[in-house]
Amino acid sequence: MPSSPPRYEFRIWDDDLATVKDRLARLGARNRSVESAELYLVPTKTERCNAKIRSGLLDVKRLLLETRGLQQWTPTLKASFPVDAHMFAACLDCLGAGSLTPARSSYSEGECIGELAAAGLIVLAAILKQREVFQLDDCIAEFTAVTGTSLGDARRHTVAIESADADRLIALASKLDIFRYSNRSYVQELRRLMHLADLKN
Repeated sequence: MPSSPPRYEFRIWDDDLATVKDRLARLGARNRSVESAELYLVPTKTERCNAKIRSGLLDVKRLLLETRGLQQWTPTLKASFPVDAHMFAACLDCLGAGSLTPARSSYSEGECIGELAAAGLIVLAAILKQREVFQLDDCIAEFTAVTGTSLGDARRHTVAIESADADRLIALASKLDIFRYSNRSYVQELRRLMHLADLKN
């Protein structure tokens, strides 16, 4: 299981966030540019679970709390396939599966997706990300252009800032002038773009 500490996050979305990207570039050095194809396992029963598959890894985070306009996420699972029953059970729990238990001792990527989809716990969103990552004020910030066939013709920009320190994150969000936007996770935005109803859990 991942040992990284929980991190606060403030994430915004819009069709064009080039001006915020410019502010990031002026304030901090860009660490790297990354392009990736990712498969999101968008939950049907909760908005508190962020699960995706990237580069053969199952990556799951859980929303711990929302405070001061921020969301605090904690890593739950990050493992390569096949994953064992214990890891799959952790994913089930995060997705709000109730009493459902693993039916196998281990799961390939296809078996994992198939069983979660058959149980009605997820819908799939295949997306492409073009990310630019910045380091500033002891926070990690990224600008990402998001596209994908699962989203139709939508091309969205998202800017996120993350830190284990809520005060530093709030100070940076104010400096970037992004508090006028709503803080929406990938799960919430993907559900919106896929025309799934908002959930309250």
